Amino acid sequence: MTDAIASSGLTLAYADADEEIVHREFSLTLAALLIDNVVFLGDNWHRPAVAGEISVNVICSDTFGYACADCETLPYAEIGRVYQLWRRDPRLGSTAWCVARRKERPISPVVKMLADGGYDVDALVRGELP
Repeated sequence: MTDAIASSGLTLAYADADEEIVHREFSLTLAALLIDNVVFLGDNWHRPAVAGEISVNVICSDTFGYACADCETLPYAEIGRVYQLWRRDPRLGSTAWCVARRKERPISPVVKMLADGGYDVDALVRGELP
């Protein structure tokens, strides 16, 4: 990561059964996801109660529908999990998270890509992440 990215000094920790992953700087974790176009910032235009407030969204375009722009709002508590999945698999990690989050089967080409990438698509659709 570049020194040009400012740090807020917040720490985010995520622990899973195999290892504990500690991200020293929360802002760098989020910046990495933004820089690699895994997430983007939105303004909640579609939610009148919070319209204008910033939201962080995981891009899942063309995952659940053909030629369809789509995203899934990223809860604060899930940022570490999405980061971990993306680090393990930059191509499909965030897609796997979106499928598990929605508990929805993606379109067949995405099912094939996930299966070819070693993911258990049925488990993802049940909400189970690797």
